[in-house]
Amino acid sequence: EEFSRPFQLIIPDGTWSQAKKMQRRIPSLQNIKCVTIKNAPKSEYHLRHQHHDYGLSTYEASLFAIKGLLTEDQYNEALENFRVMVYSHLIARNQVCLLP
Repeated sequence: EEFSRPFQLIIPDGTWSQAKKMQRRIPSLQNIKCVTIKNAPKSEYHLRHQHHDYGLSTYEASLFAIKGLLTEDQYNEALENFRVMVYSHLIARNQVCLLP
């Protein structure tokens, strides 16, 4: 969807269930327009199991939502930083081994 004027993007950080509860419980959030991210790449957040194929981490959803505001280099750098963070956590959990 194209927007003809500036807008505010509110991104709740939590599970889908927690986000839905926040919207119901916080009066100022009850009448805001919700959007759906379409054509997003598959999640690279391998620290938790995704219950749906279209599930994204908060970081991934946020980054994809603002992708049009970034240069390609900025987007790629932010995505690479995310990948490094995920990989670092997997190493710390001994779920990935380092190559010699």
